[in-house]
Amino acid sequence: MIISRFFDRYALRVLAFSVFGLLFVMRPTTLFPTLIILSGGFLLCLSAQFRSRFYKLICNQEYRLITWPFLWWFFSALILALVHGFNSTFHLPENEIRFFLALTVMCFACKSDTLNYLYRGLLVGAVAALMWSQFDPLIYEIGRAHGTTNNPIHFGVISALAAALCITIAMVDTDLSPKYRSILIVGAIFFVISSISSRTRTSFFVLFCILLLLFISDKDLYSRLASYLIMISLVVLLVAVVKSPKIQEHLRFSELSEAVEGFQKTDFEKLSGDRANMWHAAFLIFKHHPLIGVGPSGFEDGFRGLIKNGDVKSTYVHNQPHNDLLFSAATGGLLKLTAYIALMLGPLIFFCKKQKQKSEKKTQIPAILGMQVVLIFILTGLTNSNFDLQIYSTLYSVLICLLAMLTSLRNCNDTDAFEPSKLSTPAAPSC
Repeated sequence: MIISRFFDRYALRVLAFSVFGLLFVMRPTTLFPTLIILSGGFLLCLSAQFRSRFYKLICNQEYRLITWPFLWWFFSALILALVHGFNSTFHLPENEIRFFLALTVMCFACKSDTLNYLYRGLLVGAVAALMWSQFDPLIYEIGRAHGTTNNPIHFGVISALAAALCITIAMVDTDLSPKYRSILIVGAIFFVISSISSRTRTSFFVLFCILLLLFISDKDLYSRLASYLIMISLVVLLVAVVKSPKIQEHLRFSELSEAVEGFQKTDFEKLSGDRANMWHAAFLIFKHHPLIGVGPSGFEDGFRGLIKNGDVKSTYVHNQPHNDLLFSAATGGLLKLTAYIALMLGPLIFFCKKQKQKSEKKTQIPAILGMQVVLIFILTGLTNSNFDLQIYSTLYSVLICLLAMLTSLRNCNDTDAFEPSKLSTPAAPSC
C-alpha cells in the first residue's frame, strides 16, 4: 500500500522531530504527533498488512510491558465511561484513546537516524522556549511565561523535561562530537531558563532525575566535566534561593516558608499550593467508591458534596485533584488505579531491562531517555493531574512508543529500516 510505505519512510522521523521541535513553536502544541497517531488509526482500519503488524505487536512478548498497560489504560477508561454514562452524559475517553492510537507508532518502520531527529527537535524547541520565556514577561507583560501551552505549569514542566533529556543525551551519547554535546548543554540551559520563567515549583521535581545522571558509571572526560558543572550549578542555585528573598519570591518559595510556622501551625493547604484539601477529597471519594469511582466527570460534584457535608474544607473546587494517582482512584476506583500503576511501572521496567541488556553505552541511550520520561511523569504527577490533559497524554504516549522502538534497533549505525512486520523477537501469539 503506497500510503503505508510513505508513512514507513517518514512518520517516525517527523514524530521524533515534532514532539519537541514544534511543541514550543506552534499551536496546537501536539498537532503533528496527533496527526501521525490518527493516521496510524486510519491505516489500522484500511490496511490488512498494517493490522497484521499491529496484531503481531500486541502478541509480541518483548513489548508486552508497554502494549498491555496502554491497552489496559484505554479499555478501563472506556468501561468506566460506559458504566457511568448510564446515569449521566457519556464522555468519550479522548485522552486515553491516544494511548491506543500511539501503539500504531510502533508499527511504522524505524530508521537508524530517527534518534538524531529527536536531538534536532530538542534544540529547535530550546530556542523557541527561550524566546517565549522572554516575550511573555517583557513584551506581553505576563507574570508567568506559558508560551504556546497557554499554561505556565505545562510550560515549566515540559521545559524541565526537555532540559533533563538534553543533559542526559550530552552525558551519555559519547558518539557525538564535543561541539554537539556542548550545544545540547546550552539547549538544556535555555530550557532551564524557560522553566524558571514559568515560576512552576513542580518542575523542580525534575532535579531528582538529573541527579541520577551523576551516578552513571564509565563516564568519559566530557561526562565527568558535565557532572561537575551540574553539581556546581545546583549548589549555586541552592545558595541563591536560600540567601536571596527576591529569588525566593520569584520562584514562589516564599509562599512555602510562610506556610510553615512549626509543625503544629503548618498551613498544609498553602504549603501544597492549595492542593491538600483536594487530595483529601479525592481520597474520601475513593474510600466511598472503591471499585469504579465516580466517573470521568464526577470529581467536581463529589468534591462539592463533601464540602456540603462538612467532610472537607470549603475551598475553590477544581475538576481534578492535581494528582494522577488520586485522580485515577477517585474517578475510576481500583480499575483505573491499577491501570495507572501499570501505565507507569510497565514502561519503566521495560526500559530498565533494555538498559541492562545493551553492552555499549551508545545503544542504551533510548532506554535511559525512556526511564527519564517515566520517572519525570511519576514525580510531576504527584502535584498535577497530567493524564487529564491531552498535551501530557500525547507527549507521554508517543515518547514511550518512539523510544521503545529505538531500543530495538539492532545496531544504531545500520542504515536499513527496522522492519516492523519482523519484530526483533519472534511473535508469540499467546494473547
